[in-house]
Amino acid sequence: MRFFKKYVLILGGALFLSSGINCFFIPQRISTGGLSTIATLLYILFKIPLSVSTVVLNALLFIPALIILGKSKVFSTVISIIFYAVFLELTENLPIYQGDALVSAFSGACLTGTGIGLLLKAGSSSGGSDLIAMMLNKRFPHLKVTRLILLTDFTIVLLSAIVFDSFTVLVYSVVSLILSLKIAEAVLAFGESTSTVYIFSQKSKKISDVLTNELHKGVTGFFAQGMYSKEPLTVLLCASSRRDVSEIIDRVSQEDPDAFLIINDAHTILGRGFKSF
Repeated sequence: MRFFKKYVLILGGALFLSSGINCFFIPQRISTGGLSTIATLLYILFKIPLSVSTVVLNALLFIPALIILGKSKVFSTVISIIFYAVFLELTENLPIYQGDALVSAFSGACLTGTGIGLLLKAGSSSGGSDLIAMMLNKRFPHLKVTRLILLTDFTIVLLSAIVFDSFTVLVYSVVSLILSLKIAEAVLAFGESTSTVYIFSQKSKKISDVLTNELHKGVTGFFAQGMYSKEPLTVLLCASSRRDVSEIIDRVSQEDPDAFLIINDAHTILGRGFKSF
């Protein structure tokens, strides 16, 4: 089932991405960075087919990617690139939008952002800057993949603006780039609305029993000391879906009105009861 879901996401991601580029970005010469932009420049300047240049340029990244990311992620990326190249050819026959450039920028960003998000959700990428960002994320795990993509793509967007000698192209490209990556982040977060709740209370044992036995939540205790009161206490950590957080707050307040809570949004929680590895 996981295998099927993974490749449905890859298929959908490649379709959305290629549609956004062919239907909205190329007609207006809008760039969103990545090797797809370099491929677009090659197409506009030398009429080299997008599918050919996309495959060739990505092939140059495979050796370092194999070393850094491993066979599994690179294999998924290869599959994504194949689908992406095929859909780039197929979507050339779709109607193109040649109206307002701002509409093109927003519409294309919605499609490409959804495509990038679906690919990253599948643990894959469309190659190019996505692949570079995934490799950098291995070295700098505290940086989001989407932020690293933004940094890489912005550099390529500047290059395309220089080639086209157009400030207008630069503005529309930056707008569509930022919007597409915001949408990609939203797609990545969709369906994974989880939170972590830290509970500071002198009644931690009673609260832990309620959360474990009545709400069926996993709870971990950390021994700590209040630096103002100098009193020892057990800090509780509970990971939960966001929809259950209000119930946790209610039950904690019932057991200890003086409890202190810190609630954080969790980007991803892996393991039993949540998303599998």
